[in-house]
Amino acid sequence: MRRGALGVAQLRARLERLRDSCQYLQTHAGLGRELRQAISEAGSPVWRPAEDLRWREWIERQGDEYAQGLLAAIDELLEERAAELEAAGELERRSRAPAQETPS
Repeated sequence: MRRGALGVAQLRARLERLRDSCQYLQTHAGLGRELRQAISEAGSPVWRPAEDLRWREWIERQGDEYAQGLLAAIDELLEERAAELEAAGELERRSRAPAQETPS
């Protein structure tokens, strides 16, 4: 193999990371599109469709009270979900841990 050439396994790993990144970006932009539509329907100013990936930044800088309220609600839901996932992970770790004997 030539110096600097990547092996098949390395290329597959890179491709998988790229797919994950693309999926994240598509999901993030999709959320931006849905938020833009909902905010627009409420009569609030919105960003251009080309900026759907930057929806959070736009709302933080230029969003009106309605848009910022939606952002706060989203953040709250994300924090709740993260806490749920963390608690579930802790319960799972505990269930996998070997039982400790209590001294008599």
